[in-house]
Amino acid sequence: MATNIFNKGSNSVSRSGIIVDAFVDNDSTTIDIEQPANSILTKAIAHVVEAGVSTGNADWGYKVGTTGDDDKFAIDADGFDASGTGPAADTVVVCIPASGTVESKSFTAATAGTAADGYSSVARKIRCTATCGNVTSVDQAGKVAFTLFFDVLPR
Repeated sequence: MATNIFNKGSNSVSRSGIIVDAFVDNDSTTIDIEQPANSILTKAIAHVVEAGVSTGNADWGYKVGTTGDDDKFAIDADGFDASGTGPAADTVVVCIPASGTVESKSFTAATAGTAADGYSSVARKIRCTATCGNVTSVDQAGKVAFTLFFDVLPR
C-alpha cells in the first residue's frame, strides 16, 4: 500500500520589510527578505508607505531579484512615478516579471532540465530595491515596503 504525506497547515507564506530611507543612496536603496527553503516566489508587491520629496524630475521605480542578480525577477525604472517629483504615499504596485524571456525573467517558469528561478530548496535572500533616477534631487527620503509571497512545496 502507498504511503502518503499530508500538509498540516498553510502552504503559503508572506514576508515583508520596509526600506526606511528609500530613494536616496546611490540611485537605490535595498532590503533583503528571506525566502523559506523549498518554496517558490509567486508574487511581489511594493507599497510607498511615505512619499519621498524631490525638487527635480526623476524616474522612481523598483527591482526584485537576488543578492547576486538584483533584477532577476522584476524591474521597472518608473514603476512608482515616471519622470516626476516622486510617488504619492500609498502608491501600491504589483512587481510584475521583468521583460525578457519568460524563463529568465519569471517567478515560476522554468526551462527544460532546470528549476524555476523563483524556486529555492534552501533559504535565501531576495533583494528588493527602490530606485530613483536622480538622487541629487531628493530632498527627503521615502519609505517603501515590499511584501513577497511564497508557496512552500512539499518535500
